[in-house]
Amino acid sequence: MSGYLDVGGRCLLAVVFLMSTVGKARSPALFRAFAKSLRDLRVLPAGGETAAAALIVAAEATGGVLLVFDATATGGALLSAALLTVFAVVIAWSTSRGGSAGCRCFGASTRPLGRAHVVRNVLLALVAVFVAVASHDQRLLAPGTAVALITGGAVALVVARLDDIVDLFGASPDPRTPH
Repeated sequence: MSGYLDVGGRCLLAVVFLMSTVGKARSPALFRAFAKSLRDLRVLPAGGETAAAALIVAAEATGGVLLVFDATATGGALLSAALLTVFAVVIAWSTSRGGSAGCRCFGASTRPLGRAHVVRNVLLALVAVFVAVASHDQRLLAPGTAVALITGGAVALVVARLDDIVDLFGASPDPRTPH
């Protein structure tokens, strides 16, 4: 059972990070908007946002790719856990100081970062920790593996589009965030 949870968790994290990478890097305008959102967090020295944005995109892409292969899954999971923890801490710290950066986590959304984004990143970091300690060389049956991959991918799509889903139903994921 834990082997299928590992596969599902790896798929979830890999898809989230690869969607995030593509969302930010698919056009120069989206990359610049992401860099500006880093400036709006007010945690970086002035002028450091473009380099930080490039580093984040590269780290997310690396983590996503490393999670795909059994031999590198633990490293990908540890990188993912570290990134997600830093994201959660930075968002919490910035918003507690009045920062109002838009969530450019997946490229286009402008919903202000808030508690829901912190919770999302903490939960994903917990998945990454589970994946890091899981065994990646178990013999799994194809039907169970398919279900784990489909489930991980579906959850990743919900995670990546959560701001849009919340907007669709008119609810705010964060009480400080207007619709």
